[in-house]
Amino acid sequence: MSRTPNRAHARIRSWLFAPGDSPRKIEKAIASAADRVILDLEDSVAPEAKPEARRMVADALAEAGEGRSRIWVRVNPLGSGHVDEDLAAIMPARPGGIMLPKSESGIDIENLNKLLLFHENDPGSTPVHALVTETAAAMFGTGSYRGAPRLAAMSWGAEDLADSIGA
Repeated sequence: MSRTPNRAHARIRSWLFAPGDSPRKIEKAIASAADRVILDLEDSVAPEAKPEARRMVADALAEAGEGRSRIWVRVNPLGSGHVDEDLAAIMPARPGGIMLPKSESGIDIENLNKLLLFHENDPGSTPVHALVTETAAAMFGTGSYRGAPRLAAMSWGAEDLADSIGA
């Protein structure tokens, strides 16, 4: 018996990243034909620029109105000390989803779920895309995501993994 792909997911072919601290790039990304726009608060934003980037991303989400469902936000990793501030700033504007970098196991998704429940307007409504192979330790946790709350997608992070193992 063949499986019919979920049509909602079959249409998501392109993900376009834009740094959260560049109004011009945010505007261009949102205006693009990309199926998903990822506004980045992690790697593309210098530590001193993160507060302003959070504000810019929240403003862009608010201005997008109903179109914000295709706009997701890559927050900082759970252990960075920034993710709670990221969520406090962006969740009132209701992003379409959250991309979690450097996730090491399903436990990270459970911990993000707890934070999201605290910050969401509509508890349980925000899906999560986990970047699951960006650290050497994460390679051993890839089998632990089954049943993780909110998990809508998983993907690889080859460049960060290479850096993590010194390649």
